[in-house]
Amino acid sequence: ECQWHSSSEPTETAGEKAVSGLSKAVPQGYIHQSSHKRQTNAYLADIDRQAQKRSHRLIEGMKQAQGITEQLKAENALEWTGRLGSIRACAREIVDREILYA
Repeated sequence: ECQWHSSSEPTETAGEKAVSGLSKAVPQGYIHQSSHKRQTNAYLADIDRQAQKRSHRLIEGMKQAQGITEQLKAENALEWTGRLGSIRACAREIVDREILYA
């Protein structure tokens, strides 16, 4: 389990991923009412922004904590890619747990 305590690219946006959990947070039939479409889109866009910001902060913090630098990238691109991929996956798990499925 990924854990990170601090002050592969996703195939879908966080807002798109949140759609599956939207029925829990939004009253029945809300999505289907055209008068509420803008509100739903704004809600999803806000979740997506929050998730992207949190993910970026987590990735940068973990890179710094683990010493993943441009120098490592230049010296050993394969190791850098693997470590960065692990960090991104971990950040994605954390964001999912904290924002999308909270």
